[in-house]
Amino acid sequence: YRKVVFLTGAGISVAAGIPDFRTPEIGLYAQVAKLGLEQPELIFTLDYFKQKPETFYTVGGSLLLQEAHPIGAHFLIKQFQKLGCLHKCFTQNIDGLEMEAGIDSDLLIQAHGHMRSARCVECKSEVDMSVFHTAIRQKKVLRCEHCTEGLVKPDVTFFGEALPEKFISSFQ
Repeated sequence: YRKVVFLTGAGISVAAGIPDFRTPEIGLYAQVAKLGLEQPELIFTLDYFKQKPETFYTVGGSLLLQEAHPIGAHFLIKQFQKLGCLHKCFTQNIDGLEMEAGIDSDLLIQAHGHMRSARCVECKSEVDMSVFHTAIRQKKVLRCEHCTEGLVKPDVTFFGEALPEKFISSFQ
């Protein structure tokens, strides 16, 4: 085979120790439901984030603090890259474990963005991740220091946002 494509999702991350979104009682949405949200998906909706960012900073941001490392499946994809036959790796995951395994960024399509950088939703200024991590640990809403009004969120695609341009252009 000369062109192999991998499609990865929650299963590969769960195997690495990251909770998924939908597992009853332990998934992220179950944790959010404990806050009283009728629709836990709202935590990753851009409009809701702008109205109540504290919900994301209280629960959703905990995804940033998950200790996880690539597993064998990630290194299998890397092996296809070494063999020269990895065409693309599409992932729905936002944890960055594919990059940590060494998969080249030009071969990796992160359909829902990633948690390795954060920026203001208004002026798009990038924020130092150590500052963002501190805000998450303290459960404190972080506002942009450049425009002072904008909220800071990770470079994850929320509901209500377009998928990353790299995802769209990878089909052309």
